[in-house]
Amino acid sequence: MELSSVGPVVQAVGAGLLAVIFLYLSRGKGNRVLGAAGVGWLFLFAAMTSALFFHRFGVRFEREILLYFKLLFLVALSIAAIRMDREVSLFKPLAVAAIAALPISLLVARVAVSEQRFYQIHVGILAVGWLLISVFIFQSPRAGLGRQFSGLLALLSAGVQFAAVVVSSTAGAMTASIFVSVIAWAVATSIERLRATIPPKELKRSASRARVYAWTADSPVATPHGFVCLITAAAGSSNSSTIRAAASRSSRLV
Repeated sequence: MELSSVGPVVQAVGAGLLAVIFLYLSRGKGNRVLGAAGVGWLFLFAAMTSALFFHRFGVRFEREILLYFKLLFLVALSIAAIRMDREVSLFKPLAVAAIAALPISLLVARVAVSEQRFYQIHVGILAVGWLLISVFIFQSPRAGLGRQFSGLLALLSAGVQFAAVVVSSTAGAMTASIFVSVIAWAVATSIERLRATIPPKELKRSASRARVYAWTADSPVATPHGFVCLITAAAGSSNSSTIRAAASRSSRLV
């Protein structure tokens, strides 16, 4: 198993266990709040397992199906939170969400041209969803430690998701900045090492005075822009392995 798959596998197993526990406790005429929550965790289990399966076998629409089931997961948990206050149907909101989530998932996956951008958008959606769930929980007039604890957990989940979006954006910007700085430093170092002046014969247009000019010159004369571009290209070529390695690391981090 790849190291990058460990996290999603743990999430899938945890979501599956929570779904089984909640659905078992709400069987028959059990707690309808736990029933809606169990359906929600079942959707999260479906999201993680389908994403792992699609990624493993290279099937398209991996991101779309992941976001689709996570949207249904948020809707089901929202219904569970609302059921703490009053009785509402589970089937009708989920039916509407199942239809509405399809174009939303396709649109987000199309707009997010990179994996990092998709991660930021879909985690941002999760953050907003958890925030709404916490609002639904806290607005319930029923008192009790369980309601407060559930609301704090939902609020904490929203905060963690928002923090993940901020950290991801900052890390991406820092990576790009560091990458550009490394390239600029490599090119500047090479230019300094390969700095050239205008050949004396070219400046004076005289072969007889070329040597005299070379002896009496106090400081190098600025090189024409065309030659600077040539040196820059040569510097980039001489440092191509360093730049390619930096670019490879940057692309993997982003």
